[in-house]
Amino acid sequence: MGDVNIDELGLSFVKVCLNNYWGNICFFGFFAACILWFFCRKKHSTNLFLIYTAFLFLTIYNPIFVKYIFSKLGSDKIYYRFFWLLPVSLLLGYCCINILDHTKSKLGYCVISIILVILVTLTGSPIKNIFKDLSIPENLYKVPDSLLEICDIIHRDSKEENPKIVAPDVTVHMLIRQYDPSLQLTLDRDTLLYRLGNPNFNINEEKASYKTQDAIMEVIYYNDTTQTDSFLDAIEKTETDYIVLFDSSPVNDFLQKNGFINIGGCEGYVVYQTP
Repeated sequence: MGDVNIDELGLSFVKVCLNNYWGNICFFGFFAACILWFFCRKKHSTNLFLIYTAFLFLTIYNPIFVKYIFSKLGSDKIYYRFFWLLPVSLLLGYCCINILDHTKSKLGYCVISIILVILVTLTGSPIKNIFKDLSIPENLYKVPDSLLEICDIIHRDSKEENPKIVAPDVTVHMLIRQYDPSLQLTLDRDTLLYRLGNPNFNINEEKASYKTQDAIMEVIYYNDTTQTDSFLDAIEKTETDYIVLFDSSPVNDFLQKNGFINIGGCEGYVVYQTP
């Protein structure tokens, strides 16, 4: 959703976000059909669904409201999360049960049940792709085993409760605190993504904090070891305790020459204690 912008799209912003959010899945169309179904039947038990949905479309899904009020918040990139408020799954399930309740014969009940199951299955792309995309996690935490080992190495060595680290890539950077929130990250998430070329982030490069972090990223992410003093100064300023590197990184020799201590490693990674 990062490529949408209220200022550029104007009143069509909500429609574009809705299309991007649902993609090829037909469930929103089914949701609208369910709303119409219950509205025409004047079923009182669904009044809460109808009122709630109407309120959403009069406020946060209202293009005029979004353009002139929500746009002031500057949260274009996360607007799609408001679609989580739609009770699509609840209403679809309730509607299917309601349809079956109006089926008189057992044969009709079975036939309609099969049709509904097939319809939901074939129109939900996550279901169609489940066998293609299925991957069994390596452990109960659903993160790579190597990440668990990295955290264990750091905690065995560290005397601090919340050591600060630099991760070797975005994947480890994003996952490590999900598994172990006691670890602090030297690099800000937005700054890192901006430096790696993500167009959805805008950082002031003149800020001292950015320049400090950039000196670290130049070495760890871009293997540029020509500015040694800037790198070491940045490590000291940020009070970084550990650096995690790929074991194949050309920066390994550079760190060892500058006093960084190899305290252990695991499959594909090496962990260094800072001087």
